[in-house]
Amino acid sequence: MAAPRSGTHPSPRRRKAYVETYGCQMNIADGELMQGILAARGFEPVARPEDADVVLVNTCAIREHAEQRVLGRVGELARLKKARPDLVIGVTGCMAQRMGEKLLERAGHVDLVMGPDAYRSLPEQLARIRPGYDQPLEAERGRRALPVFGAGMVAGEAGAASERVVALEFAGDENYEGLEIRRTSRVSAWVPVQRGCDYRCTYCIVPYVRGPEKNRDPERVVDEVREIAGQGITEVVLLGQTVNSWRWGD
Repeated sequence: MAAPRSGTHPSPRRRKAYVETYGCQMNIADGELMQGILAARGFEPVARPEDADVVLVNTCAIREHAEQRVLGRVGELARLKKARPDLVIGVTGCMAQRMGEKLLERAGHVDLVMGPDAYRSLPEQLARIRPGYDQPLEAERGRRALPVFGAGMVAGEAGAASERVVALEFAGDENYEGLEIRRTSRVSAWVPVQRGCDYRCTYCIVPYVRGPEKNRDPERVVDEVREIAGQGITEVVLLGQTVNSWRWGD
């Protein structure tokens, strides 16, 4: 192998992220949203949690069996954390919203618990766990931040300050406009036109974990569909918890 030429430096390794999604089509769309948010901050998507610096388990809370399955999966990830203490493990989505801080109590290796209205702040929340994770890796070259420790913080293997984070606030106007989405299919695209729900069905937990109904501006939806068509994707599925209740103005 040839040695690097004098005066050149090898490119820094990109941080890598893995998002594993359980549940409905809205969860799939949220998973693509989180991948896009991370990609915009320089994270490379990978197909296995073993290859990632950040692992996010995107969860469902509709059925008890689904939650038990996710808890089992989160437990399996503990072995990766034991081998690589700097690995960030997060639980996102409806189950994260429902269980909240109890997830941190049940799974000591989980660093982040994030509800469906908090994804826009994902890079900043990751930076609370691993300082610098809200910036592309190139921005950190040649800079070494001194660790700062405070209440609720622990030291990672590399010496960086670390904090376990819970982000569960509902945002009444959050429809994730203007964010990059990393679509996983070249044939079909999920397009949320509505988030949350105003119904209170006896059997359903969705209003309590996704908040009240929020409908998107139709012009924004049309713009997104035009962009999708321009990418050569031929099918669009409009998503909402109760799509027939979508309203805008009159």
